Amino acid sequence: MREEGCRGFVKAAWPKEAAGGATAELKLKRESFSACSEPTDQRRREEELLAAFAVARVLARRKLAHETFMEYKKALRRAGESYAIPEPYYVVAFINGVGCEQLTHLLRESKPEDLDAAAKEAILLQRSDGAGPSLLTEQRKRPRAAVPAAPMARRGHEQPRKRPRRDAGSCFVCHQFGHFARECPERWYDP
Repeated sequence: MREEGCRGFVKAAWPKEAAGGATAELKLKRESFSACSEPTDQRRREEELLAAFAVARVLARRKLAHETFMEYKKALRRAGESYAIPEPYYVVAFINGVGCEQLTHLLRESKPEDLDAAAKEAILLQRSDGAGPSLLTEQRKRPRAAVPAAPMARRGHEQPRKRPRRDAGSCFVCHQFGHFARECPERWYDP
């Protein structure tokens, strides 16, 4: 019972009564294509390698100097979007990639549950320590009101000299984060 199908393929006509009805036909289709649906060992290894590279790409991503924490969070998500990477990997990558040792330490202590919580915690910690690099870049992105500097110069007024700004949030005495000079333990230390 062979028939020529389109393009030279052989058509087999199975009478449903002889083969056991529609269920036998369905069983035959599943059996004949089971080898196609199961991934081979090599294909499985390729998928595992691609997933490992995606995780490595996420873990290697570091926060750039001009990025805010929210932009960094989105960049991490984009780096791992091709595979379903577990949330703890994103959190570890975020904490390790913020770039500031003090902030990394504080984020590890806070143990954020997910990437969103880690980003929000980083913003709060940075603001509590003062204006760090990310906050300054956020302020630079905002448009400033135009201040006419020329009339001041014409009248002979000079701008008062400002002291150069140090790392905001660090002590002027011992240069450590977490306190200011008025509260520095080394200031009152008398040997």
